[in-house]
Amino acid sequence: MRAAALLSALLVGALSGCAASDRMVRALPFRGEGELPDADRVNVWPLYYQARDLVVVAWPLFDRDDEGFALRPLVAKDGSEWSVLYPLAGWNTESDAWWVLPAYNLPNNLGLAPLVNFGTWNHVGPAWWVKDGEGDLSGWGLAPLYGRTEELTHVGPVWWWKPGEEDEDGPWGIFPIAFFEERFGYFGSAWWVRDEDGGFIDLAVLPAFYYENDGGYKRLITPLGGRSWGGDGTRRFVNVLGPVFHHSTNGERVYTAVAWPVFAFEKEGEATDVRAFPLFRYRGGEDATSLSLLAGLIGRDRSGENRSFRLAPLVSHNKGMPGSFWDAATLYGYREVSPTNVSVHVGTPLLFQHRRSGADVEWSSLLNVLDYERRGDESSFSLLYYLYRQERKGEQVRRDFFPFFTWDSGPERSGFSFLWRVLRWETEGDETSGHALFVPWG
Repeated sequence: MRAAALLSALLVGALSGCAASDRMVRALPFRGEGELPDADRVNVWPLYYQARDLVVVAWPLFDRDDEGFALRPLVAKDGSEWSVLYPLAGWNTESDAWWVLPAYNLPNNLGLAPLVNFGTWNHVGPAWWVKDGEGDLSGWGLAPLYGRTEELTHVGPVWWWKPGEEDEDGPWGIFPIAFFEERFGYFGSAWWVRDEDGGFIDLAVLPAFYYENDGGYKRLITPLGGRSWGGDGTRRFVNVLGPVFHHSTNGERVYTAVAWPVFAFEKEGEATDVRAFPLFRYRGGEDATSLSLLAGLIGRDRSGENRSFRLAPLVSHNKGMPGSFWDAATLYGYREVSPTNVSVHVGTPLLFQHRRSGADVEWSSLLNVLDYERRGDESSFSLLYYLYRQERKGEQVRRDFFPFFTWDSGPERSGFSFLWRVLRWETEGDETSGHALFVPWG
């Protein structure tokens, strides 16, 4: 267990220094919702991309920003994290942690895996020892033959725990086949739980039987069936060969099944559920009923003012609160939650779907090959995913024609670029400037 904890600490420490992989995700040219692209961006991704403080060249080979840089797979820096030929070597300039595999110096651990470790737990080969907070020896051993701490001792697979102040005997066992303590134990496939008086709460010898005593209500389950008895008389069950026959009562609930799940009957108060699968199922209550035939292909439901009908796969209809719904062979669907919240799909939702909620509108087609969304004064439109993308915020519009063109327009600033400064034109206020073959003008 201690060796596993040490290896986990080493793995966590190594992964926490993964400057190269963390930066690689941040170098993607995708923005958060509602964030306009940088007006001065250069987008020839993955060959070259520049926006604000981020520069990417031949992604994922090189990138840099205010946090550092990465030249993969040689070296990377991300804040205080450095890595060289990751995961072979790395260090943190704030915590002074480092590793040059197989050597490592992590918080509270220094070692050469898997031979030695010194720190919270110490070992040299199979010999190990630990110390308490005052530096005194609190445990030692020679894995896997012998080990001893202040509370636990083992000789091979046999172990025993130091008794507590109120316990005459502490728990002991033979790993992994046996465990014994005052109220719980197991030996092989047999296990038991006792109450304070020594009586059995649970007793099992799997797969032969399982016995439970729940406050006087007793259950016995075997591969041939089971039954219950005792208690206050409100709970009973009888079972024969599992799904062949089962009958139970629990207060007002009565349940009977024959050749489950083919036939079943359940009643609780005024609620009734009867089924003969797959022919029919009926559920009824005080103000709701449901009838389905042929495994649900035909159905009719009523619940308060809500009514629904289906003849699958031809048509389905629902009317009532919180709205209405029509679907015709999934080729046309209409749902109205309220007059201002409506959605439509044509030719299955993957072909075309439209949704309106108040002033917000969304529609998409052909697996989002065409996609449009408007929320307030912000909108976005994309064609062929990222091939063409337009984002509007107020009167400012940014357009990307991936991967070569950008076109921005707005009341204060507008511009166009092809391959960054091969051809670039920009107007800001009354001033116009640009580049032609990287030569500035204006």
